[in-house]
Amino acid sequence: MYIVLLVLHLFFIAMGVGIGFSNLVNLRASRGQTGDIAKGFGMARMALRMYSDIVIAGFLITGFALFWTTGNTGSGPWFNLKMAFVLLLVVSYGIVRMTGGQIMRTGNMALMSRINMFSPLAFVGSAGALVCAVLAFN
Repeated sequence: MYIVLLVLHLFFIAMGVGIGFSNLVNLRASRGQTGDIAKGFGMARMALRMYSDIVIAGFLITGFALFWTTGNTGSGPWFNLKMAFVLLLVVSYGIVRMTGGQIMRTGNMALMSRINMFSPLAFVGSAGALVCAVLAFN
């Protein structure tokens, strides 16, 4: 059971890295675009939103399950650093999601600067969590 949970956990974290990188590329490519092109980039980000939610929920659930079933055998400096990256990811992702919702409700595109600031932090959180998880659970 432990191995299955660990594989799923690492899979979800890796998916988070991929989606986070995809969003960064999308945000960078959409800068300065207008009209239909800008709408297309926005639609791509909206399409990834559901998958991002599933990935975040998946790695949190498998992480809690690993923590509960192992009795915290992954503790140590790499595990502690991983938890700091997870906190960075969850907070940054929450801010990005809430800001995206505000933009959808109000149409206030000035809020995109907040998304541009916190999306890279969410990516760093997921990439750092992946590296530290591999080192903590080797």
